[in-house]
Amino acid sequence: MKATSVKPLLLLPIAVLLVEVALHFMPQGFMVRTLHARMAEIVSLPAPRVQIMGDSVSAAINSANLAEAAGLPVDAVDNYSLPGTSPVFAYYALRRELAAGRTPEEILYAPHPANLETPMIDRFIGRFGTLEECGELIPHRVTAADWLYGAACRVSIAMRYREEFRAAITEGNFGFFSTLRTPVSSVLVSRTKIAGPTALAGQPAILASDFPAQLSTPFYLDVINATYIDLFFKLAADNGIKVKWVTMPVTALFNERAMGGSAGATYQSLLNGFVARNANVSLLHREIEVYPDDEFADPWHLNQNGALRFSVELGAELKAGNH
Repeated sequence: MKATSVKPLLLLPIAVLLVEVALHFMPQGFMVRTLHARMAEIVSLPAPRVQIMGDSVSAAINSANLAEAAGLPVDAVDNYSLPGTSPVFAYYALRRELAAGRTPEEILYAPHPANLETPMIDRFIGRFGTLEECGELIPHRVTAADWLYGAACRVSIAMRYREEFRAAITEGNFGFFSTLRTPVSSVLVSRTKIAGPTALAGQPAILASDFPAQLSTPFYLDVINATYIDLFFKLAADNGIKVKWVTMPVTALFNERAMGGSAGATYQSLLNGFVARNANVSLLHREIEVYPDDEFADPWHLNQNGALRFSVELGAELKAGNH
């Protein structure tokens, strides 16, 4: 009895090891490849005069349309947003860029409010951070438990892509696997203008019944993100960079659920505090602007028409603010 009961205990770690070995032959996920490819460009391309930073939501801002509306040359504006990231990533991305001798004049920092609620430490350690950067996290309010969890995601492919694997198993969503060999686009792709509004076929409806939970909780700022936003502002100030905060447009449902009541006031108070504490920080677009659902590709991201509208709007505001 003892001999037979021991066998499953021995087989389990062997099975886990074999799965991990097999997964190491799988290409890196599209998001990971995008992060590393864009970071490689950020530290090698000449720094633009105006640099857009943020996440996958701000990645929709078209630098060419913005530049035209602002009266700037097309190569004066670039969108260096890193999809699926938090302020932790933005700080280290800027630090790497500066270490490479690239210094923009202005940064338009445009994180989606919902991405201020989670620092994504497991994603940072598992998918993006250098060993040196990961070692700096604990002094900046990251708990040992969160750090160790992130370290597990760095070592284990199964842990690193657990969200994608779970979606495939529980929801039948195989989107992650379909993009494993999808080419990564350059950060310079947004230098190609969006020609004009178009009729978008098959526009999905944004339904209250399946609205993401992350977009449905009242807004708050995570303490780790707060720490790294302050570090980001200070790093910019130390290098003579002006930072202009941009609030991305949101859906009506997000505004109602996440920014309604005191949450909206909390957000505006937060922005006031940023400006009061940092001489190099100003508010370019502080309003929580609601765009119609047909200008969104999903509950988070603007579609082409929404991106065009906001890029032009933001460019006009930049032009007015610089004169």
